[in-house]
Amino acid sequence: MDQFWNQVNESSEHIWLASSDDSITPTNPLNNGQQVVAGELTMPLFLTSTGFVTLAGSALAHTDITGQQVTVQVQQGATYRITTPATAFVGPPQTFSFDVSLVDEFGDPMPAANNWFNIHALKSNLEPASSLLQITSAQMANGSVTVTGQAYDTVEDIVLWISDTAGRSSYSSTIEMLANGLVYVVTMDAPEQPRVGPPATFPISVMLRDVDTHTIVDEDRRLDVAVMSALGGPGLGTVGTVSQRLDHGVISFQQSYTRSENIYVTVTDTLGLSGSSPVFAILADGYKRLQIIAPGESVEAGDPTFEATGKSGTPTVQRSGELFPVTVRAVDQYWNLADSTNVGRLRLVASDNSFADAGNPQENWVPFVNGRRTFNGFLTDEGTVSVTVYDEDDLAKPSQSSHIPVDPPYAYEITVPATASTGPVPGFQVTIKLIDPVTGNVVPVAMNRFYLTALLPNRGAANGTLGITESQLVGGAAVLNSQSYSTVEDIIIRVTDDFGREAFSGIIAMDSGGLYFAVTIPDTAVVGPPETFPLVVELLDSNTGERVTTQDRLFNISVMSAQTGMAGAGAVEVVQGILSGGIRTVHQAYSRSEDIFIQVADTTGITGISNTCHMLADGFKRIQIVAPGETPEPGALTGDGKDGEPLTQQAEVPFTLTLRAVDQYWNLADYVSNGTVNLSSSGGQLDVVDPADQGAPFINGSRDVEVVLGNPGVVAVFATDPAHPAASSGRVDIPVNEAEYRIILPDPAVVTAGPPSTFTVTVRLENPETGERIAAGGGFEMTALLPDRNGARDTLGISTAKLVDGESVVRGQYYATSEQIVIRVRDDRGRESFSDVLTVVPEGVRYAMDVPDTVIAGQPFVMTVKRVDIVTGQLVTSDDRNFTLTAFSGNSPRPDFNLSPAGILADSVGTTVGGERQFMSQTYDRAESIYLEVADGTGEQAYSDVIVVLPAPPAVVELWAEDMPGHVLDRPLRPDETVMMHMRATDEAGNAVQHTDVTIQIIAGDGTLGGAKRQASTLLVDVDGRASIDMSVLPYGTRNVRLQAVSGELVSDVVLLEVIGPPVTAISLDPDGALFRDGYYVTPNTEISLSATTEDLGGIQTIFVDVDVVDPPRPVAVYTGTFSLADLGPAFAASGQHTLRFYAEESSGVVETVRTVVLYTAKDMDTQRQITNRPNPFNPREGSTMILFRPPSSGAVTLTLYDLYGDVVFTDQLVVSAGELVQYPWDGHNGQRRVVANGGYICRIHGSGMDLRRKIAVVK
Repeated sequence: MDQFWNQVNESSEHIWLASSDDSITPTNPLNNGQQVVAGELTMPLFLTSTGFVTLAGSALAHTDITGQQVTVQVQQGATYRITTPATAFVGPPQTFSFDVSLVDEFGDPMPAANNWFNIHALKSNLEPASSLLQITSAQMANGSVTVTGQAYDTVEDIVLWISDTAGRSSYSSTIEMLANGLVYVVTMDAPEQPRVGPPATFPISVMLRDVDTHTIVDEDRRLDVAVMSALGGPGLGTVGTVSQRLDHGVISFQQSYTRSENIYVTVTDTLGLSGSSPVFAILADGYKRLQIIAPGESVEAGDPTFEATGKSGTPTVQRSGELFPVTVRAVDQYWNLADSTNVGRLRLVASDNSFADAGNPQENWVPFVNGRRTFNGFLTDEGTVSVTVYDEDDLAKPSQSSHIPVDPPYAYEITVPATASTGPVPGFQVTIKLIDPVTGNVVPVAMNRFYLTALLPNRGAANGTLGITESQLVGGAAVLNSQSYSTVEDIIIRVTDDFGREAFSGIIAMDSGGLYFAVTIPDTAVVGPPETFPLVVELLDSNTGERVTTQDRLFNISVMSAQTGMAGAGAVEVVQGILSGGIRTVHQAYSRSEDIFIQVADTTGITGISNTCHMLADGFKRIQIVAPGETPEPGALTGDGKDGEPLTQQAEVPFTLTLRAVDQYWNLADYVSNGTVNLSSSGGQLDVVDPADQGAPFINGSRDVEVVLGNPGVVAVFATDPAHPAASSGRVDIPVNEAEYRIILPDPAVVTAGPPSTFTVTVRLENPETGERIAAGGGFEMTALLPDRNGARDTLGISTAKLVDGESVVRGQYYATSEQIVIRVRDDRGRESFSDVLTVVPEGVRYAMDVPDTVIAGQPFVMTVKRVDIVTGQLVTSDDRNFTLTAFSGNSPRPDFNLSPAGILADSVGTTVGGERQFMSQTYDRAESIYLEVADGTGEQAYSDVIVVLPAPPAVVELWAEDMPGHVLDRPLRPDETVMMHMRATDEAGNAVQHTDVTIQIIAGDGTLGGAKRQASTLLVDVDGRASIDMSVLPYGTRNVRLQAVSGELVSDVVLLEVIGPPVTAISLDPDGALFRDGYYVTPNTEISLSATTEDLGGIQTIFVDVDVVDPPRPVAVYTGTFSLADLGPAFAASGQHTLRFYAEESSGVVETVRTVVLYTAKDMDTQRQITNRPNPFNPREGSTMILFRPPSSGAVTLTLYDLYGDVVFTDQLVVSAGELVQYPWDGHNGQRRVVANGGYICRIHGSGMDLRRKIAVVK
């Protein structure tokens, strides 16, 4: 518009629109900042704030044009209203729903809204959420929609953000995503089995995850870490880490444990939630030391309580001279057994030198066996003896000792009568005991034999003979009641044994006797205790029959069976008595119901025998079950009152049990003829053959019952009598075996493979002990196996059948594979039997081949050559042959013998074994289609299907450069020159690999690849396995280019392309200029010289140079020789900064990059000033300051720099000539080569009659 608001036909001005509410964005309006057309520009836009908003338009090209503002009222537009649940469970499978409405300023849904909108998840602080929503967009339907099936899989608080293409957006309230349940996942991530430690550790990872989504729950929790034994309970070893803390729901740490065992790691948080790792084994850390374990000591590997010795307990007391075991273990530093140790030369040493004797221990100087060795030896010295073990092959291994207490050896105590009668009847008593001399007690474990010898009291040889010269200790003692001696004389008895122990008895006076005992008992009595009967014993004179009252003595009582005349099998209550006034009445008890008599004898050989007494049972107290193989043996105080073991019975075969009503001593209560006896079993399927026997009464104290047991094993049978509740029940454990199947094959056992050929098999169930058929029913299954019981190659045609009266004739059976088999029969009861070998022969035989349809060139594949039945097509194991394999080209519908394949078949000959030959590593090395022919010496042939041989994965990547097609680059490259790089990928056999990615990369040097000038490029090889790309040297490149091709993990050889760089120009100054920043300090008269060098044979054509020229970008003036700034004119000689540019060009046209040097100029030194420096002040980090002076005289001078405190900072010696300008650069470093601090410094030059001074300022 002009000043009068007339529209101007203007099309060059750009208009910019702005708003006070910052609604204007790069895309709102889209044409902001564009040109007007005919003086006008229409801008579509939207405002985001409600209320009054100011819009301002301004011109961009002509800022002097006055802009204009306008204020507009903006009402609330349509907004999204989102209704969400307060909480939801993570999922899927759990989902939640929410409502979205597009409402106007009054909150009412807009019925015309059917637009799509986007749904995003944000954290509660509106940062991006950790995961994605399952539903990310939805469409409005008449202004509102309910989004169902929404899911989010991470436990955290989220906010839903709704946005659409119109720029509208809205946020929901916070939704708390709840876990479905938490679980700790604990894993041990070591790549190999861990070992005890430290120092060894193993990695543990812990994750807190949701039970449904398996996502990690972002929580920090304190964890208690424990190691548990796989056998139950906490591990006894030392745990390295016992506390950890989750970091955002996960933690990984290194754990250690000192005990070698199967363990698992558990974690428990403060809320009681716990988790465990799988069980894994901790191995010992190898053979590090020796450990010795004596009886009484226990191994405590890895337990910190026993870390000093690795064992607990104290050695048990050993007996001098008696063998005992000692175990030596190869252990690690924590006493864990190194069970793979089978080396070493172990030697036991005892502090009493007892192990120096031959054969003690029984073996010594021996190696470990699986980390252990047990020695058997004895110690001799009493007290405490130290036993130490050494490894003579490695004495550096720490040894260990065990301190073993040793008691003196056991001694015999012999008790004999002072007098005794000679002869075998009645004999005399000798008691021998083995006594512990420490405690004085009998040794209860002694069971050794001993020997008796009669000697005179002076220990000389006796004249007579002992009746018993050898016996055995039982529980440490032996009582010989019927010892005898043949001669009347005083003797002693010597006792010896195989352990070298020896003892002597007291003196025995041997004499003769003439007395006897009269013994009386009742005719009947009840077994006992508690019942007793009177036993009267009198000592009578054999001549007068009168009682002898003056020789009272001890007598022994024996109960004898009246039926056998042998000692009674029952228990006797009183076995000794003492006469009083020549008589004694004893209240005797005996436990066996039978006819008995009593025999009485004293130590002098006087005896007596009673009358016969019938012992009665003590009533019905319990039930006894007698099985076949058992015999009742009543009268015992302990045991089951039976002799023998139950015989093995046959399942499902009847046998007889005898039930007896007995008293507490298993005596038959034969007067019991009532009761209701019931039988049962523990899982044995007991059946009573005659139902009338179940619940029937006893008859004369017993009853025979015929029963059947159905299951094999050891079956417990119980008997009870409800009619006699006071009587205890009976039990017997009966072993039961199973019936066996007998399989009858055709005779001879040779059949033809089928179908159609079949054969008949008969299966019969028999008693394995008698061979009789068992009339049973039931089904069974039949399976074909090889004779070695491994699985056969085929299955039987009929696999199940049923017994009828114990037998099944299976007709129409068949087997398709020609081989030897056995038939296994098995039923639901677990019974199993095998037939004899059955030979299956074929109808005819041919070759068959199993080959894959596709293989990889050069890589092994599996193929099988078989001999098969011409009818069934199944394997024939009895017709093995030698054969050859030949490969033919597959490029014709049938094998064409004129087409020879290019490759080599790895395995070309073979022999079938058991009807087949499997080649596990057959290979063919060329990528083409082939057939295989199998043939043998008989002329029989067969052909395989077509095998497509594909190239193998790339094995070789080649890389080379060509400067022209087909010509390999053989010369150096120059800057800006381009060559072609070629790559080829082949497999190990040289086959081209198609359609694989190959990356070429520049490892180093001044080069780029392709038109995009990249350092690396990925190409797809063609059908020949090739790919190409051009490589260019940088315009001013100097460095040789090194390239390499990569395909997957394959890399080519590095290709080095030599680069001859551009020419190089050097500058020299006379006199030398001081370096400063990016140039030099010079004077107008400093002579400047340029020289260029090149490796090109054509040499340098010219050098171009200029000073203080900006345009053109490269100098155009030819350098003709040395010059100074003063030569260029007064403007260049003035003090200040001048820019020198130059570059060289070769005869070949290659140029170097333009080089720029800044020259800082000042006036020549004032002849009136003897010393100065430039620059001053100066920064040592940017360069040196040049000290200039003209010495008034010649000679040696000292240059010294002082700080303001007078301390020497730097010094140097110079030799100068009078009147000549001396330039000395100082780089701001002191004598220790350290940069000096900011401040002022005094430079003094003195000597040869001069003393010059100058203040120099340093500013950093």
